[in-house]
Amino acid sequence: MEPKLDFQKIDAQIDVSFWMKYNKLKLDKFKLSTDPVPIYGSYQLPMVQDLPRDLTIDEYSIEHKDKKTQGGLLESRFEGLLLNTNTIEEFKTLDINTKSKELLSEQFIKDILEEKWLDTPEILNKFLLLSFADLKKYVYQYAYHTLVIDDSVFQVTVSRSKLLHKQYKKDKEGLDKIVNAFLTYISNKEEDKSFNTPFIVCSEETGEVVTLKHALEDPSKHIIFMIDPSPKLPSIILKNLLFAFSTKISEATTFRLISLRDKISRKGEQFEPKHSLYFEVSIDPSKVDQETSLAFTPWSGKNNLLDLKGIFDPESLAKSAVGLNLKLMKWRMVPDLDLEVAEEKKILLLGSGSLGCQIARNLLSWGFVNFTFVDYGNVSFSNPVRQCLFTFQDSIEEKNKAECAAQRLKEVYPLVKTEGIRLSIPMPGHPGKTEEAENQIRESYRKLDKLIQEHDIIYLITDSRESRWLPTVLSAIHNKICMTVALGFETFLAMRHGMSSEHHDKEIHGEYRLGCYFCNDTVAPRNSMQDRTLDRQCTVTRPAMCTMASSISAELLMSLLNHPLRQGAHCDEEILKSDRSVLGIIPHQIRGDMNDYRVTPMCGYSFDMCIACSPSILEQFKSDPEEFLLKACNSPGYLEDVSGITKKMAEINFDDIDVLDDFELDSSEEENENGEEKIKT
Repeated sequence: MEPKLDFQKIDAQIDVSFWMKYNKLKLDKFKLSTDPVPIYGSYQLPMVQDLPRDLTIDEYSIEHKDKKTQGGLLESRFEGLLLNTNTIEEFKTLDINTKSKELLSEQFIKDILEEKWLDTPEILNKFLLLSFADLKKYVYQYAYHTLVIDDSVFQVTVSRSKLLHKQYKKDKEGLDKIVNAFLTYISNKEEDKSFNTPFIVCSEETGEVVTLKHALEDPSKHIIFMIDPSPKLPSIILKNLLFAFSTKISEATTFRLISLRDKISRKGEQFEPKHSLYFEVSIDPSKVDQETSLAFTPWSGKNNLLDLKGIFDPESLAKSAVGLNLKLMKWRMVPDLDLEVAEEKKILLLGSGSLGCQIARNLLSWGFVNFTFVDYGNVSFSNPVRQCLFTFQDSIEEKNKAECAAQRLKEVYPLVKTEGIRLSIPMPGHPGKTEEAENQIRESYRKLDKLIQEHDIIYLITDSRESRWLPTVLSAIHNKICMTVALGFETFLAMRHGMSSEHHDKEIHGEYRLGCYFCNDTVAPRNSMQDRTLDRQCTVTRPAMCTMASSISAELLMSLLNHPLRQGAHCDEEILKSDRSVLGIIPHQIRGDMNDYRVTPMCGYSFDMCIACSPSILEQFKSDPEEFLLKACNSPGYLEDVSGITKKMAEINFDDIDVLDDFELDSSEEENENGEEKIKT
């Protein structure tokens, strides 16, 4: 009686590169999906004659890409499925045997019946990789599972087994013929990177590579080469092929095989067959149980735990972790949220104090990574407790605020791109009385203009009103997104500037143009720094209000960037009729009053005589920027003259104006037609 043929199991080795690629795909592509993902595993011929090779699953496997390698040992692959779970409970309770039957067994039977395996025999062997990834801790649990026809259904007997070189000891020419045909075949496949099959059939008569159909029709004249990762017993990958053969024959048949176990190059170079095995197997279809359901034996099903937090690069871990929190929000709550827009935009923070530090931290948490800080002052002893990017040591060393803030932000998140620039912004009412002072104004203007042109979003967060005037003008001219945050003792303002009249299109952006920070003013800014008492030399405001105003401003900006019109998004006096992004309405201003804890979204239209964004100011400024700036700095009334305010004020007869001795502000609340509160003042 012929002995039963035993097979060597094959285990999986999952490379670290697989999990690194898995991290990225889980965040960007798979998300919360639990649909099976096609992957593949590859195996090579054995390196040593004591240990079988494992199935390797790496970064190429998960994206189904060919490896970019030249040469190396001959390898093959078979297909698999990756099944993601989103909770550890789901991973532990999922029955992998049931899933294997559902996803692998049924497909195997279908492939047998449809006879696809005759052209692509690699489809007969499939595996399932069940996984759960804790992306915050970089701990992975997985179970590798594949299957083969059980011995209760199908057995194979071996009628002859011999080392290849001994089998052909008297027919070296015949051996050379089939080996050369095999090597030529794989050499051609190496060139077009399409060699995936573990089985190749050669004709002994012609020395040509043919199909499996030929081996079935005349097995005595054909030899099946198998790329065998096992150096001793034939690999179990052979068993499913032999079962497929049993479904195509009507009587007991002997098939001839060569198990390749030598170090054969992928380039098809000559080799000496020392370890390869020749054997003949017998299959009797009458002994195959085809009346009952097919039974499968799993190759492996145990759970494996992998902790990689000590391997991954810390900066890569930080980037992945930061992205995870944002993407979880996108997956679960706001699927259409554009997060990439934050990574693309460059932020210019004009002011690096309480507001500058806090706004930078808020925007950083939204995914912004390009920041430039501008400030002329140094860190003082009162700063660190209120300005979150500074330390006590910074105040001892009197570091420049902008440079220090840039450095500290990079310490918070190493992948951020930051720069700190020491710069004094030219201001109306701050005259340049000497030639040197005027040259300094010109030089500062050029630097500021260049900075504004190089950035996408300009934040006006300096500690004086007049220092915000020039950036407002330049932002309007260059059509930049301009944001202002301002603090009073118990009030705050967070607003987005409207577009200039040159860029505002009534048909697209609405009938009325939105205003800038200066549109409610009827006088030009003067020198507010002069003759200030101690209480006016420092920012006197309720301490936590800075955090509130900064947060609201960051949310307003992100909502604005998720609208296709950006700073052109329409705002209506009836706030709920304003344009919306996926994050909600986009007001023009948000004003807060901590006296009664009221936060009010508002709309303010532009003033046609604004001393910062009116057409007359912008046109005059563009004609000769530096001369215009010097006049604005040296002559307090110059901006009022150019804007038309001086003329308008001269036309007013103040005797005709009634003054109310008692003015009562009605701040009652009423409900609008939608049942929501609106503010009436």
